[in-house]
Amino acid sequence: MAKLIFLTLNNKKSKEYLYIIDYFHNTATYYKRLNIRLRIGGKRTPPNLDDSTADNPIIVLTRDRLIFDLITSRHQREFERSNILDKKASQIIGFVGIIFSLFVGFYAFLIKELAGDEKVLFFYSNWRIILVIGIFSLALSILCSLKTMHVKRFFDVPATDVLINEYAKAEKDIPTILRDVGTEISNAVIDNQKINDYKADFVKYSVISFAFGMFLIMVFIAGLLIL
Repeated sequence: MAKLIFLTLNNKKSKEYLYIIDYFHNTATYYKRLNIRLRIGGKRTPPNLDDSTADNPIIVLTRDRLIFDLITSRHQREFERSNILDKKASQIIGFVGIIFSLFVGFYAFLIKELAGDEKVLFFYSNWRIILVIGIFSLALSILCSLKTMHVKRFFDVPATDVLINEYAKAEKDIPTILRDVGTEISNAVIDNQKINDYKADFVKYSVISFAFGMFLIMVFIAGLLIL
């Protein structure tokens, strides 16, 4: 395993690359030795105190790497959640746009009927407030969706200059980098989650406004049909 990783690193001799190679080699050796110890005499026996997670740097590094991977995965899911919310908001805007296009044709027909039918004119005069509120609700739905898509401030850490200046040039070891960067990403996850919760609220408001507006417009159209 160490030789394979060494080849994929294009024979680079830096301290950090050699540390990674040594880490995988020692990890494989450790678990092989531990497996042999557990099977001595057909009985399972606990490892020596020298192999405890508190004292063995390989196990500690493996644990830190696992935690780091979980944090970065959580960070990525927040970005995916943001994209999903933006997609929903875009779909609502498109659908409301189609409704408005159909409504323009309906309203033109309604205006034509008002001139020749007193019943339609009477109904429109008394119930047009429903139509106005319905249109306003659809417009509000679009505004809420636009507000959802307007939120673009996201925290993506660490910055490249920080990685170069504070970690690479400072020659910090891998465990320190994992813990420091993991802490930065963890804080970014909390901030991004708040932003996504804010976006999700406006998507909810948009859906509610759309449903309410469509309900009022359908009530108005149903009233015309039963005249």
